[in-house]
Amino acid sequence: TTGFSACKGDSGGSAMQKHGSQWVIEGVASYVSDCKTEKDSPPNVYVRVSAYLPWIKSIINR
Repeated sequence: TTGFSACKGDSGGSAMQKHGSQWVIEGVASYVSDCKTEKDSPPNVYVRVSAYLPWIKSIINR
């Protein structure tokens, strides 16, 4: 990792990964804890975008 993380208030933000020269949205922040670096702080939770692609495409194609 790069050491960067989502912080409180970043819910809905994207978790992106570079594939070759293209950036791809892999996840969307669902639950974000305070910006702490302690090991005992709760983890951030992301929703996997690919699990919702059929729904996303159905909304876009309306």
